Amino acid sequence: MTLQGMVMDRVYRRVVVRYFLASHQGSSPDRMSKSFYFELPADRDTEAGWFELLHRIFYDASVESRRKEPSDTNWLALESFEVIPIDLQLMFAWSGSRDRDSIERHMPWWTARDGIVAHTYACWWVDDSGRYDGMAVDEFTELLSYRAVELGVIEATQVLALMTRIYQDPSVAARMFEDRQQRLANLTCVRPTTAFRKQPDSRPCLSGPLDTDVLGELRVKPPKSAPEAASDETDAFTPRVKPPKYAPEAASDETDEFTPGGTRKRHILVASLFLIGTIVVIVCWQLREQRQHAHQETQATQQAKLEPLVEQWRELKDQDHASRLTAFIEASSPAEASGCASLSGQNQTITVVNRAVLDALITGEDSIASGSQTFVNSGVWRQVSERRPPRSAEALQQQSARVRDELERPCVGVLTIKSKGRTRAISVQGGDVTGRLRVVCLGQSQVSCEVGIYTDSPANYWDNVDRALAQANAGIVVLH
Repeated sequence: MTLQGMVMDRVYRRVVVRYFLASHQGSSPDRMSKSFYFELPADRDTEAGWFELLHRIFYDASVESRRKEPSDTNWLALESFEVIPIDLQLMFAWSGSRDRDSIERHMPWWTARDGIVAHTYACWWVDDSGRYDGMAVDEFTELLSYRAVELGVIEATQVLALMTRIYQDPSVAARMFEDRQQRLANLTCVRPTTAFRKQPDSRPCLSGPLDTDVLGELRVKPPKSAPEAASDETDAFTPRVKPPKYAPEAASDETDEFTPGGTRKRHILVASLFLIGTIVVIVCWQLREQRQHAHQETQATQQAKLEPLVEQWRELKDQDHASRLTAFIEASSPAEASGCASLSGQNQTITVVNRAVLDALITGEDSIASGSQTFVNSGVWRQVSERRPPRSAEALQQQSARVRDELERPCVGVLTIKSKGRTRAISVQGGDVTGRLRVVCLGQSQVSCEVGIYTDSPANYWDNVDRALAQANAGIVVLH
């Protein structure tokens, strides 16, 4: 007779759960799957009952994880589950082989513990009110054996034979079976615990995120130690009786046989490393997203500041100051024979601009394609001749202020570079300059000062400009 799908006051089920790691920033794309094994009341063996119970178990596990690692804000999110009845007769058909495949075929809960980190247990007992407690795999095997005897579908001799095959000692099996009433009482109860337990049938039935009141309790009320949590009821509780250790010869590295109840440390290590790796990937992903979001916000703020300044910069370059300077030079008469005497004693401060820059501004060109000719311009005019303004709002604002001040200066020196045939007397490498520097003061009737400029190197260009004006007794200070 089989107990598969048995409908009585207690039922025995395998549940395959599928879950993932979730956070407020998103969820991990990786999905994990584990099998849990239960004895629970038959009236809770419904889709709604399983939905509430499993979500509660996952929620409690996430709270305990948060309690141990307060900075870890992730939680285990249940995605789906499948409920499968347990066939007890298949358990009693186990031959005693320590081969892993044999164990997984007849008593799969022995290997289900491998890789479980957050939940601690693979087997669970649920009381009539819905409270649960974890069970070791050997305890769950005992429980199913005693239940089968109580139901009268398995003979006592079959239970003794199974325990003898498990513990490999008939006397141990006999003592356990003789004490089965006390052992069963210790197995079918929910033990006192300091771990967090959500009340059965609480709403909402979700595995996460953690509720605000629960997070508040974790911050102000750390978990009590076992001695502090003890009570008279706890002290009177009889611990579950553990069976003796399995014989050392039950497992061998040479045969790679599986010992029921033995700790597969390498499996736990692999699972732990996988979980840690998953958490690291999620944390790195979250940090990258936060940095990218902050960078985008910074760029948007910078662009919002930059747009009106760029427009002001274009308006500065579009002003007709260059046209007025050029028109004045074309229409005015040359400087008097006395050279720059008219400016003597005025202490004028001027900048120097290449005539080609003025022509380019008039025609609307973005920049002056003149190679190394830019060095003949003062700093402000070099900035005006650049194709693109600075990309920093602060730098562009400062540059615009300097250019605006220059456009308001009454006098400016305009340098016209002479050509020799079709070739200018300035080369990209040599820096040779032969030209005329005219000091133009708008509002006067003629060019105020005119001197010849010659240099054979960019290094001494400005010295030659200062020397030429000094020789003309101009009393002019040139901004380089």
